[in-house]
Amino acid sequence: MTGSVATQLKAIAFDDDIKRLLKDFTRREWVLEEINRWLQQENNRFFLLTGEPGVGKSAIATHLIQTRNDIVAYHFCRSQDIEEMKPGRILRSLMVQLGKTLPHYGLALVNTIKPVHLQAEINIQVDKMSDSEIAEVYIENPGLARLKAY
Repeated sequence: MTGSVATQLKAIAFDDDIKRLLKDFTRREWVLEEINRWLQQENNRFFLLTGEPGVGKSAIATHLIQTRNDIVAYHFCRSQDIEEMKPGRILRSLMVQLGKTLPHYGLALVNTIKPVHLQAEINIQVDKMSDSEIAEVYIENPGLARLKAY
């Protein structure tokens, strides 16, 4: 593995999207008031903002990101970038954002991960090789019967 975890993990950058969305933002006070009312309730966990494409849902979310100190991580779904729609990439981006904002988040996350140790038997047959070295082995879809986790 090359590089450190810090250099391999990075948040998805939404700076251009934020500038674009805030450029012509028109405050919708009734929506912002409704969101604030919801945030003050302790028993409601989800707020669903729906609307037709282009009515300003992302602009409202961007306004909240820029004006509320209690929003410490966010993600915008941009359908033009398939890589950024993958759940693992989204979670890694959110994890980096949380780690930058919440001082003990990284340590708490590490303490929740159960280590997995894999044991595998690999047989490689090389007929001819000169002045070369096997530096890396990639195993695609190993037979689970031969791979043990403990």
